[in-house]
Amino acid sequence: PLSSEVEHTADIRLPDGRALILKTATRPEAIESFRFQSAALTVARGARGVAIPRVLPTLDGKPMFVADGVCGYLQTRLEGDAFHRLPQTPQLVFETGAALARLDQALAHSDMPSARRPVLWNIACWPHLTRFSPHLPPGPLADQVLAAMADYSARIAPRLRELDWQVTHNDPSPHNTILTAKGPGFIDFGDGGWNPRLQDLAIAAGHMVTDPAQPLGGAAPLVAGYAAVLPLSDPERQLLVGLMRARQ
Repeated sequence: PLSSEVEHTADIRLPDGRALILKTATRPEAIESFRFQSAALTVARGARGVAIPRVLPTLDGKPMFVADGVCGYLQTRLEGDAFHRLPQTPQLVFETGAALARLDQALAHSDMPSARRPVLWNIACWPHLTRFSPHLPPGPLADQVLAAMADYSARIAPRLRELDWQVTHNDPSPHNTILTAKGPGFIDFGDGGWNPRLQDLAIAAGHMVTDPAQPLGGAAPLVAGYAAVLPLSDPERQLLVGLMRARQ
């Protein structure tokens, strides 16, 4: 078994050496999530320059199964090192940004099943999260959270319609980014859905903010790598930092 927030995830090692991941769940909402995940992985396999797990179809050719109150799907396992365990050199961060852009390119023209299902990390849910602010311990962190969300509500949210919307991964964190022999790859599409394309970059870049002495806190190489593949529009450049801060 592997750690997982919602579904049951198992690492499968076959006698012939193949490594697979089996995801199953008994919760009704998991059916919609798995429909999205298996479809997204199938579409993303067409991305060049980025590694993506491959969905193995059922015996009747379907990407997932639903039977006896259980649903799930089987995929290949990406072999490599998780990004958060690696020295994050500017070159590696740049290449990861470029790979993320290629993933978004592959997902751009697909409106797959259940892409608009409710997900906690979906951008439409963000304004509702402020009602939990009384649970934050008083202090600088709470002040920063409230300031970031106030800025998002006043300055970012009204301009989201200016951005390009599409299916996105929605959680390209260092834990979901794998450096494989073929380059950076991405796993765990469970939080994906219909969002501004810029959100993938904002999420990934937000995780790179670790050194206040560096441009964008260390996220500049990742943004540069992404923009080398998908150049940012004027609205995207203007809203990126505010979107990063709100997601954090």
